[in-house]
Amino acid sequence: MPFSRFLLSKDKRVFVRTLLLFLLLALLLSAYYGGKVHTKGVMELEQQLTTLTDKKSAELQLLLVNIQKDVQFLEKTPGVQGIVRASFNAGLDPLQGDSLEIWRARLKQIFSAYLVANPALNQIRFIGIADEGQELVRVDRIDGTPVAVADNQLQPKAARDYFMAIAKLGKDSVYISDISLNREHGRLSQPLTPMIRAGMPVYRQDGQLFGMLVLNADVSRLLASIGSIPFEFGQIRTLMVNAEGDYLVHPDAAQSFGFDLGERHLWSHDFNLVSPRELAASHSLPGLPQSGTFYFSKKNIALDPDEPQRVLTLLTLAPESIVLNRAIMAGSYCLLAIGILGLICGGVFYYFRMKLFLKNEQFKLQAVSELETLLRQVIEAAPYAQVLINQAGVIEMVNAQTEALFGYERAELLGKPIETLIPARFHHQHPGLRNAFLAKPETRPMGLGRELYALRKDGSEFPVEIGLSRIDTKQGAKVLSAIVDISERQHFIAELSHRNQALSSLEKRFRQVIEAAPNCMVMTDNLGRIELVNAQTEKLFGYLREELLGQPIEMLIPQRFRHQHPGLRSGFFAKPENRAMGLGRDLYALRKDGSEFPVEIGLSRVDTTVGIKVLSAIVDISERKQFTDELTRRNQELNNFAYVASHDLRSPLRGVDQLATWLEEDLSGKIDPESAEHLRLMRGRISRMEQLLADLLAYARAGRLEGSPELVDTADLVRDTFELLCLDAAFRLQLEGNFPRLRTARVPLELIFRNLLGNAIKHHDRAGGEIRVRVHPGRNSFEFDVIDDGPGIPPELAGRAFSMFQTLRPRDEVEGSGMGLAIVKKTVETFGGTISLTPNSPRGAVFSFSWPDKVRESLPEPVS
Repeated sequence: MPFSRFLLSKDKRVFVRTLLLFLLLALLLSAYYGGKVHTKGVMELEQQLTTLTDKKSAELQLLLVNIQKDVQFLEKTPGVQGIVRASFNAGLDPLQGDSLEIWRARLKQIFSAYLVANPALNQIRFIGIADEGQELVRVDRIDGTPVAVADNQLQPKAARDYFMAIAKLGKDSVYISDISLNREHGRLSQPLTPMIRAGMPVYRQDGQLFGMLVLNADVSRLLASIGSIPFEFGQIRTLMVNAEGDYLVHPDAAQSFGFDLGERHLWSHDFNLVSPRELAASHSLPGLPQSGTFYFSKKNIALDPDEPQRVLTLLTLAPESIVLNRAIMAGSYCLLAIGILGLICGGVFYYFRMKLFLKNEQFKLQAVSELETLLRQVIEAAPYAQVLINQAGVIEMVNAQTEALFGYERAELLGKPIETLIPARFHHQHPGLRNAFLAKPETRPMGLGRELYALRKDGSEFPVEIGLSRIDTKQGAKVLSAIVDISERQHFIAELSHRNQALSSLEKRFRQVIEAAPNCMVMTDNLGRIELVNAQTEKLFGYLREELLGQPIEMLIPQRFRHQHPGLRSGFFAKPENRAMGLGRDLYALRKDGSEFPVEIGLSRVDTTVGIKVLSAIVDISERKQFTDELTRRNQELNNFAYVASHDLRSPLRGVDQLATWLEEDLSGKIDPESAEHLRLMRGRISRMEQLLADLLAYARAGRLEGSPELVDTADLVRDTFELLCLDAAFRLQLEGNFPRLRTARVPLELIFRNLLGNAIKHHDRAGGEIRVRVHPGRNSFEFDVIDDGPGIPPELAGRAFSMFQTLRPRDEVEGSGMGLAIVKKTVETFGGTISLTPNSPRGAVFSFSWPDKVRESLPEPVS
């Protein structure tokens, strides 16, 4: 039958009408089902966007809370107020007595330690209001290491917007800046680093603004985290803009921070807000689909509650095609199913309808399962403990970090109350706090202003920080807690406080020792500024302590010496060592009343955290100098007497000796032997008296430098002296050690060896013997030993060996005045040495003396 006739048939027309009606219903049902799937897909997508936006915003809000805590903590450190007090008291803290430089050095240490403990911070500065906002202390993180910026590298910051904003704040207020690229000296630092700053004004005790504390936090990792999207979220993208609409986070990195790079990229150029749940793209956007409608979730994070226009906006976008494609696919499946159902019986139709229903339910279950899997993966991958509880406080989910932190197996925690992880003393109040959070849920830190503690399985407690986030599910609201163990941070803070206290205690003891010193004590820095004096200084110089601190040391030096003192001070700091000042020179000091007085000064190096200081011990030697001058005058008179006595007495003695000689010649053979012996004894006494007068003159001259110092080979000197004294080969000379070549006075050293070698030969009890001369180096001197093998000196007489007019044998047996060793002792001591006598083993004596390795070009008159 032709098809046209079939269509005209009544039954067939009913069939066709029924078929057309069925197809129409099928299309309507397909369109309806596609719409339902689209609506559900939109709701699920919106939930994903909201969850992702909340998570990203929570990270940003946590950063803002942390840097606000950081700047509030640092503003309370002692170094800040120490600098404030010292700056308005001539550079010295009136409360603790520390200088401005010491407080600045301490604050640098605190800033450096804080950067080590807080990796997110990149820079900490203490900026003053004066000098166009000059930085006072600044510590930067360079290549991961805190580095204190040198004073000559500090910059004025009064022209910066954050400086002007902080300067307007009241006490205890905190300023959070917009996020921008870091600048140094007005230029963008390389590599480009996004920063957010937290600042807090610092006020003096009188309420006047002194300066401000500013922290720079590197937010590059945070922005990268905000811009990164897990693979499971597919085409979803995250944007972040500032209050002016400039991109801070964008899939195309070239469009981020355009306002700092010279070409602004605004989100208003790319999108138009169509409705509260739609954002329409007006033109193409790199990194995103070229056109179409987008679903989005938006959240504003306020930087300042008092300035609601200062916000950061997070936008999470997804193209409509995500849900549209899903709806079209679902509608196609529906239409196909309806078409098949139209060709079979009602029973088969019913079967396929049920099958389609089951597929729909399976799709829903799969979607729920995927979302739950995603949530579990996010929680499991977190770097800190994560605990999910329901409204009743029962634990429903934990991650591996929770097991590691609390010591429980996962199965031991699931289904248990959250109070399992809380110390017992807090159990009674926790349910109320949990209910209060659920009544007004918002992502925030837990227990602001309180110390929080958690409980491990082994019963030990530890301090924690907890961040709370609400998660809405079909089963009701859940609470996700992020738990961080802050034991190490608290230990570090306690250790830092302990070290500061120990340092303060050490400084206090040091000041007490200086104050109790019986001498005048003055400590200066490398610029010669006085930093510390004691009561003896006030008494000696006539100044009050406040008049000296911070002043140059030259104020205590007579005017005629001031021009050369900076050079001498620089020489000491170039090679600092404990020593007496001005060796060989007369030193004078200047009192407040203008009077001068002679002094001795000892210099000591003091190492501190801010560099090397010099501690000077000053002694007034006015009385000693008067005594020395008087003693020198009397010595001169004694020397003059010795010269006169020697000359005036030796002339008569020569006359008497001449008369005795004539008598002996005239009476030769005419007098008896006894009278001849008397004449001989008289001439011997006269000769001994002449030798005594010569030795007295030599003793008076002992120690004088005859001629200028010259280069002396000590080995040759000893050998030459021995050869002059000993013409008999029966005595041998042996030299031991490395004899030096010295620049010294030859005559005094030769006098010493002549006396010691002569005594060893003259007083020897045998016809021959051996004399050893030994040398070894000492400290700034050489030690010489003259050793003989003669009869030695009895121990009971050793103490008198160096006295005047002492002989060990009768003068009739050995000619001598008893002045030789006294002359040697005086000569050695005049040149700063010592001499001693010890017995030699098995026989003989050892004379040991020290001689300086250098002799000055001119020596003072010896003092007896």
